[in-house]
Amino acid sequence: MVDIFTRYCVLRALPDKRAPTIARALISVFGDYGFPKVLQSDNGTEFVNTLIKAITEVSGMDHRLITPYHPRANGVAERWVGTVKQGIVKLLQGKSNDWDLYVPTVQLFLNSKHNPLHGSRPYSLMFARQPNKLCDYTNDDTNVSPQQALELRKEDIEQFEQAVIPAIQERMQRMRDAEKARYDSKNRIIKPLPIGTKVVIKNVHRSGKTEPRYTGPFRITGLNRGGAYTLADATGQQHACNVPPSHIKVVSDDIALSDEVYEVERILDHKGRPGHYQYLIKWKGYSEAQNTWEPQDNLNAERILSQYWDQRKQVQQEAKATRAQRKRAANNNASAQTNNKRQRRHA
Repeated sequence: MVDIFTRYCVLRALPDKRAPTIARALISVFGDYGFPKVLQSDNGTEFVNTLIKAITEVSGMDHRLITPYHPRANGVAERWVGTVKQGIVKLLQGKSNDWDLYVPTVQLFLNSKHNPLHGSRPYSLMFARQPNKLCDYTNDDTNVSPQQALELRKEDIEQFEQAVIPAIQERMQRMRDAEKARYDSKNRIIKPLPIGTKVVIKNVHRSGKTEPRYTGPFRITGLNRGGAYTLADATGQQHACNVPPSHIKVVSDDIALSDEVYEVERILDHKGRPGHYQYLIKWKGYSEAQNTWEPQDNLNAERILSQYWDQRKQVQQEAKATRAQRKRAANNNASAQTNNKRQRRHA
């Protein structure tokens, strides 16, 4: 876990990613540092479940989920994961089974290192003091009473809140503005697409080269605060998840979407030659008597088409296996009959 302001990271060695394991780890961290106002995570089942929902509802946290298939939306945590892995690997020296022993050490090292965004140690910003150096404190005599130490600590915290934090906030904003200016000068900035724009989206489930790179078309229906779009298909059905701009391609509106759109329930058969197939379509909400033959260009059902051909392939493989089994059985019967005839002749 990473605190967005201080960049302080909290590491825990976990045996698995099951929901109860993650929930216990979160409660442990919140018990040490307090409950955050906002918890941001990806859409993994370890974070999207009834246990995490119960924790967020009881604590009042705002649980924000990043756009699916868009890890850059959770860039701070993703970068820290890579940094933590590098640190642990350096300490392992080849003995990978001991990785969990080095997690606390790596956490301390990373939190004691100056962060370029705010120029301070994450540890210092989190606890309003510098981490103790690794040295001999057995003969350390401060000559300060506990009451005096408490008063000095109180003054340090007040100065930290009144002077240090505002200065850090200003520096971080300057760094972000400078980084944005550098990025804008080297990249073409795309303005948000207007509502109603016709688009296709990247096929993130593409499993083979023959499957389409993009699916759609869709219409843009909204834009969330994270910059991802909400979409609807030709039937008005909302797309299951928000889509980042990097997964969207605008398509020509010269060919308008038809007002009459029908939903494919299943594909029953096909005819024609490769590249010129027509499919027998069972339309959702219509009887078998209204089934029609349609070319692929008339269909917006890549997933159903893919499932149809997968099922055809499976049926062919099963039929082939059945024929082979019958052939082996026939050969075995023929061999048995031949052996019986030989035995009778010898008898």
